[in-house]
Amino acid sequence: DDSFRMGRFQYLRAEPSMSGERDVSHPALTEAQALVRLEAETSEPLLEYERRLRGLVEPRGGAVETLAGVQRPRSYTSYAMTQYAYEPALAPGPGEHYPFGVVTPMNKTQAWWDMDWIHRESFFLPRYGANEDLVAKGHSLAADAGISCINRRLVHAPEGYGVEGSYDFVGYFEFAEGDAQTFREVMAGLRDVKQNPEWKYVREGLEWWGRRVQSAGEML
Repeated sequence: DDSFRMGRFQYLRAEPSMSGERDVSHPALTEAQALVRLEAETSEPLLEYERRLRGLVEPRGGAVETLAGVQRPRSYTSYAMTQYAYEPALAPGPGEHYPFGVVTPMNKTQAWWDMDWIHRESFFLPRYGANEDLVAKGHSLAADAGISCINRRLVHAPEGYGVEGSYDFVGYFEFAEGDAQTFREVMAGLRDVKQNPEWKYVREGLEWWGRRVQSAGEML
């Protein structure tokens, strides 16, 4: 509780060969050599950390790019879905166990936000045909393989969705080296619009990969 109140941080060193451009160009993120991931109960310690970091980096010719987000209650989660997707989910762990961290910023299209909530919620469940055969996995089954081996966190745009110059969501994932392929397969499944029609309404920023390190000096 004390660390969350004061602010927690992680250091990650970029793995450019593993990162990949997607729909939304973001040169500052593409060129980022390191990531400092921050979380806290309130924004004050995060803003102070950012201010001091800029004071160290910018006078030396570097740049700091910020992706901000807030935690919100899950929008499409029934009790049954919680038992399926969140009860067995991988908990956060130390960098020596889960050395990879991946950031996935994204937007939803205006067509998505124009749907009513119950229509949007339907995309997270499997779809069945007239003969009760599975015709699309939906978000939940497409991501099933990662539930137990990929720690996942999602933050939402602080000022609301559809704001120019801001991402609607920023995803953050941690996993073991041996589960990197599982992460790639999960993302490929989510991006397959035949199996996961939700992704027709997604516009992704860079998929940024990093390796968690113990000190600031190891980031560069």
